[in-house]
Amino acid sequence: LSVLNNSNTPQSSIIDLETSLDRLISFFVKYPHVFLTEDDVRCHLVAELLRNSKFSQIVDTEDSEKSINIHSEVRWYGESRNLRYRSDVVVLDTSDLRVTDTTFKLPSKGFGFNNFFAIIEIKLRRNIKKSDSTFINEINADFEKLKKIHFETNTYNKHKANYYLLCFDKGVNLCRRLPLDSQNPNIKIMYASMSPKIAP
Repeated sequence: LSVLNNSNTPQSSIIDLETSLDRLISFFVKYPHVFLTEDDVRCHLVAELLRNSKFSQIVDTEDSEKSINIHSEVRWYGESRNLRYRSDVVVLDTSDLRVTDTTFKLPSKGFGFNNFFAIIEIKLRRNIKKSDSTFINEINADFEKLKKIHFETNTYNKHKANYYLLCFDKGVNLCRRLPLDSQNPNIKIMYASMSPKIAP
């Protein structure tokens, strides 16, 4: 089984995940115009993660099918069943994944799971035409989205999940304006700007 299918995510897997994020950040800083859209960022991130066998190994699902840990555009319903969010990239617990309707009806998305290890949301400011305040508002919105997903899934997710907000910025550096929330230590903002100029 994949290392990430253990009941507690090994620290080495989190280190590998964050190392992949750091490599992508370094790549963006060096070659920012490789990334024209947020989909470009997501594609490069998934490709980077799949280079690691911990994330790409095909393993058994709960209903004896086969899958991997990494998935994109994952939809959430939450405990209230009222969430309608999608996450860019999710590292889920494949041993808990269900993809067939043999034992119970699957939600409309066609698969179901309760347990996951990490969520990564992606923001990209493609050009300076988007104002600083607009981009910060978008970052804040995704930050709040991660908080809501955490609140709605925390009771039935048996793992202590990690949450990442990966922000790539082709405008002025906004590192001093990023949201902070001491009540949510599991949400980590990873920000990179191609500009050496830091906004006040």
